[in-house]
Amino acid sequence: MYEATYCICPKGDTPSTRRFFNAVLAGCIPITISDFLILPFKHFLEYSWIIKLKEDQFIKNSTSIIEAANKFDLVSALKKMKKVRNRYIYIDDENWEDGAWGFIIK
Repeated sequence: MYEATYCICPKGDTPSTRRFFNAVLAGCIPITISDFLILPFKHFLEYSWIIKLKEDQFIKNSTSIIEAANKFDLVSALKKMKKVRNRYIYIDDENWEDGAWGFIIK
C-alpha cells in the first residue's frame, strides 16, 4: 500500500470505510467504490483528489478503474491530498492543532 499510487477502497459494512483513511495515510490516491460513501469533513474539505466510482459502474465494467485513473490528474491530486492528509489524524501531542482535533475545534 505504501508503494502504490492508487488504492481501491470498496465500501465496508457501513457508508464510511477505514480503507479510505488507510489509503490517504499511506500516501495513495483512494479509488472509492460505493453508492453512499460518507467522507469525513465533507462540508469543509474539497475531494476532487479522490476517484469515485458507483457500484454498478464498477460491476458492469471492472476496467472502469483503469479508465478513471487514466483520466485523472495524478500530480495535482497528490498535492491536494498531501495538503489535507493530517486532517484525518487525531494527533495527541503538541502538534494537535494540525490534526483532526484542531480542525474540529476550529
